[in-house]
Amino acid sequence: MEPLTELQGELNHVACPQCQKSRFDLSLRCELGPGECLYTATCLHCGYAFEVSTETRDLRKTNPDLENHLSSTRCPYCEKVGAHLRFRCDLGKRACLYVATCNHCGVVSHQYR
Repeated sequence: MEPLTELQGELNHVACPQCQKSRFDLSLRCELGPGECLYTATCLHCGYAFEVSTETRDLRKTNPDLENHLSSTRCPYCEKVGAHLRFRCDLGKRACLYVATCNHCGVVSHQYR
């Protein structure tokens, strides 16, 4: 999957720090000359714009055994087996983390920074 499409999908799970809505337009901004391009998200509700970093490494690629482990771990709440990873960002705190969410009850059981 290309980075722009992947980031757009992740932004669907993030609230705007200004108005708390979750609808964004994501664009790629490249200046003339050498340098990297920047992804910019603009809230479709209030117009607040911010940069989106792509420097975060995918935990599933740096630790592939983690997802296998999660698929066989029991949920501490419903006792069923199986969880999936989701990437979440708190834009106000400028912090991102992965959360393990139970496939059956939807409860977040672990957080990975």
